[in-house]
Amino acid sequence: MDIDLGIYPFTDSFHTTTGAVCTGLGVPEESIETTIGVFSAISIVKRGFSKRINFFPSQIAEVDITGDGLNDGEAYLNIAEKLDSRYECPKEEFDFGWTDLNMVKHAESTNKLSSIFLTHLDLLDDLENIKICTGYKTEEGNFITGQMPTTIYEFGKFKAVYKVLPGWKSDTRNC
Repeated sequence: MDIDLGIYPFTDSFHTTTGAVCTGLGVPEESIETTIGVFSAISIVKRGFSKRINFFPSQIAEVDITGDGLNDGEAYLNIAEKLDSRYECPKEEFDFGWTDLNMVKHAESTNKLSSIFLTHLDLLDDLENIKICTGYKTEEGNFITGQMPTTIYEFGKFKAVYKVLPGWKSDTRNC
């Protein structure tokens, strides 16, 4: 929702970049030694937002909509149950998607992150296969990576491009 780097028209009047610390709090740029990006292992989106675009590119649906033969429906039910019981994010209020590296790359390029703190990894513990969104394909067939569209209309038309990795099938909550 960053006013300059968010997806129009769903922006607000605040900045979400590390540079905002400098202007908003008066911290000199040279005082910032470390920038840590905090990311969830899955994309968690408030349902009201995802309904505005009907579907976000890396969203996991209750049925297989990607046509890649992997059962997104089973992954959806597994993750939905854990989100609700462990994190109090009921599927009636939230949509969620596979890890979207395009968003991570975009955040890194706008903030120059020194490291990443990954959360919610335990939501993927029981899955046979895990999809990672490496970028988006446009209607024209172009591959986009490391940047976000400027409008919600464009974002809703992108198709996620995935790399499929084998799951680890073990409990990571105590790692």
